[in-house]
Amino acid sequence: MTVETEVGEPVGGANVTVESGTLALSEPQRLGTTDADGTARGHIDATDVNFRPGQREGTLTVAVEPPADAGTAYRDGASNAELVVVAS
Repeated sequence: MTVETEVGEPVGGANVTVESGTLALSEPQRLGTTDADGTARGHIDATDVNFRPGQREGTLTVAVEPPADAGTAYRDGASNAELVVVAS
């Protein structure tokens, strides 16, 4: 997951979390903190994703918390990506 400014510059130090969307998570999953390239890498265990009976796909929502030391330089003002998950 990459976090960028509105002009495409990477944002290091932002916290990235995945939360329930149309799929339920047992609890929000912290992917990690972005590096200098604005990239956070993480893993969501399949056992934490809860499909409703008969549900074959759904979405998870990405939340971004700007770096703590940025003051008001950054805010999460744009809509963030949704992750599409398909049952295997």
